Amino acid sequence: MGARWPKHRFVGLEARRVPGGFLTEPVLPQGEVVSLDADIDGWLRAELFDVFGRKHEGYHLMNAVPLTGDRTTHVLRWEGGDTCRFRHDAIRLRFEFVDGVLYNIGF
Repeated sequence: MGARWPKHRFVGLEARRVPGGFLTEPVLPQGEVVSLDADIDGWLRAELFDVFGRKHEGYHLMNAVPLTGDRTTHVLRWEGGDTCRFRHDAIRLRFEFVDGVLYNIGF
């Protein structure tokens, strides 16, 4: 007997037909963008908060560009831009998604 799975995809968070979501702990992004490894048949959106729980203007769920598909390099974007301006600032992200699995968040 044996089993195989793609690299970095041993465990993931799954949402089915009912939207699911979660809020990250405060993080300090080091890169230009926040990338995701996810297999999304439905959609995935995120919103950006400061460490005190206040939403950043223009980075709400309604401004998020929905992600779909199976990629190891999804990039979070909003109508107003990406997360580049928050590099080295403490942020929190709240994800909401349906019909998909989120495997990894790259800050």
